[in-house]
Amino acid sequence: PFALDPAAADPAGTHRGVVVASPSGNYTFHWIRDAALVMDAVHGDYAKSKGSEHERYRALLKDYVEVSILNQKTPNRSGLNGLGEPKFNVDASAFDKPWGRPQNDGPALRAITLIHFADNLITEGQQSYVTSKLYDSRHPSTSAIKADLEYVASHWRDSCFDLWEE
Repeated sequence: PFALDPAAADPAGTHRGVVVASPSGNYTFHWIRDAALVMDAVHGDYAKSKGSEHERYRALLKDYVEVSILNQKTPNRSGLNGLGEPKFNVDASAFDKPWGRPQNDGPALRAITLIHFADNLITEGQQSYVTSKLYDSRHPSTSAIKADLEYVASHWRDSCFDLWEE
């Protein structure tokens, strides 16, 4: 999956912050909803940790924020940049082959994970990071949480390709 050492380079070209569902087969992708669930578990460890372990988890979460923002802006077959797109290649590029699209639950799950992280960062005095990367007041937003929430608010009634596929 992802390196526990955020400074480690991945020889396979995996972009920092990407969470790989499986190292082989049809699941060697960064799935938006799977990554959100994994990173929410990482956040749980972050919230309980201290010292260098806390810093390591924070770095992993910040890498996840960066790749999330990148994914949100990456043009793809869903037609809404990265919003509603179910998966990306491990190098963070768009997956450009046929697949069940859109999958509208990914942005909501990612927003929940990032809201948990933002709450901790605010408690730790990192308000400026939160307002610059996670939640701004602009519309349309360039921040990760707000972009996902705007997508959910605009598309919650739209049909999508099954909740968790088949």
